[in-house]
Amino acid sequence: MDNTFLVILFMFLVSSFNLASFAGVYDGGLFSKDGIPLSIENEGGKSGVHLPQIVSVADDRRTFATVISPIYVLDENQKCFWGHFTEGESARKLVVYTKSEVTVDHCIYQKKFNKNPQGFSILTSDGGVCRPSFADSLESLNENLRGSIHTVDKTVSMSNCVEHTVSYGAVLEKRANDANQVAASVSLPRMPASVISTKYSVQLSSHPTEEEAKKEILNYENQGMKAFYTTGLVNGKKWYRVCSGHFPTKKAADVYRHGIAGKKGFDTSFIIKLE
Repeated sequence: MDNTFLVILFMFLVSSFNLASFAGVYDGGLFSKDGIPLSIENEGGKSGVHLPQIVSVADDRRTFATVISPIYVLDENQKCFWGHFTEGESARKLVVYTKSEVTVDHCIYQKKFNKNPQGFSILTSDGGVCRPSFADSLESLNENLRGSIHTVDKTVSMSNCVEHTVSYGAVLEKRANDANQVAASVSLPRMPASVISTKYSVQLSSHPTEEEAKKEILNYENQGMKAFYTTGLVNGKKWYRVCSGHFPTKKAADVYRHGIAGKKGFDTSFIIKLE
């Protein structure tokens, strides 16, 4: 066999190997010690476009959409609500609680918590479908709680949204509450460390002394509401403001305030900007 032919064949095989080695390479961004995913597509977001398209949405829903289990659902106006699936006559039906809105970051599901807001979302379209979703950044979610989630135009298996997943917003909320509990165990209730960007809260009452504020905090906690106090000057005198909740935007605080406004004793609550 001609040596020239062997050299050409060898170089072809080497080049083919190199091309195969780099085919399907995805940019993972910044490395995180939280762990390396088994599959970049399963992380959702923009990479979710490589996941297979669902042929029968109804069959997939019947297999993976658990009846009654509470979920977060994103509607066509980019509002996030509580919801669940129920058993219909011939297929699973989606129930959306339009009077129970939550901040839109709750509507991003992740297989494992990632500080980057990307994953999957359950949309109300077509009776409830799962699609890869992402936000440009946490800051963009904070600044524009409605309309800041982008979805990939591909319907994937509902299992990506509901099987062994966590809600991005729910994790952030829990971390903020955990930080608040740690602070309370060390000293007086106070605002948490900056687990998330906190700018607003809902003021429940105001008192001229620290002792009165502490008593009021215990009163609220006995009613199942977490509270803390912050201070401010009124006509040159120090007052103690009893507040509840830590929110990155005024819109998010307003959703919370409306949720508690109907309860006795909270109808005079209002939003304040934290210093």
